[in-house]
Amino acid sequence: MSEPSIEEIREALDGWDFLKELPPEINGFTLHQDRDIDGLVLNIASYRNDAIRCRLDITYTSETFDYVPVKVAGLHQYRDIRYFFRSRDRFAEHVKDKLPALVHDIDIRTSHNLGVIIEETGLPEWRYGEKLPEKIGRFELFIRPEQAIEYINGSVIFLDYTDFATGDQLVFLYNRFRDEFFAETKHALKPDNITDFDAKSLPQLEALLDEKLESFLLNFK
Repeated sequence: MSEPSIEEIREALDGWDFLKELPPEINGFTLHQDRDIDGLVLNIASYRNDAIRCRLDITYTSETFDYVPVKVAGLHQYRDIRYFFRSRDRFAEHVKDKLPALVHDIDIRTSHNLGVIIEETGLPEWRYGEKLPEKIGRFELFIRPEQAIEYINGSVIFLDYTDFATGDQLVFLYNRFRDEFFAETKHALKPDNITDFDAKSLPQLEALLDEKLESFLLNFK
């Protein structure tokens, strides 16, 4: 039996009790039900806080025929793979009560419990973020270390300088599996790998930041 088309999925949304029962606001994030189709993705609803450039999208993808939440923080966009469901009823059952936690995950105004491994790196107590400038050249400080967020593939994002007008970015991450601090860039939204800030400890990273951060951003190409 073939799966319904993405258009048929959208037409059936009017009868979905899950959408009717969604709270209009969660901790400063406002509910929007746009129901627009973008390629293979149906954006069913979202909780948005435009002031901090963060949102949680509730989507359906015809690529895999699944319902899945998508987290967006600035230029970072990623699916929460814990909640992939082919059945919309199962999706609603497992996601409904988790919505406040999912919204909290991408709320960069607050701190997050990222687990024992992150605690052992010293990142939650790292005070380096307090001396970081709000802007370096055309880049604005978007994420501070004290507001680090969970990302993908075992990584957390703990520092982000972004030029939202151009889609250029320098972002710093820690990966649990590699036990390594590192940085990545985006040029006009296109990601790229760099090794300029690879470090095995926060003191080593701090020295690299003192030496290179300002010049890297001022000469970003």
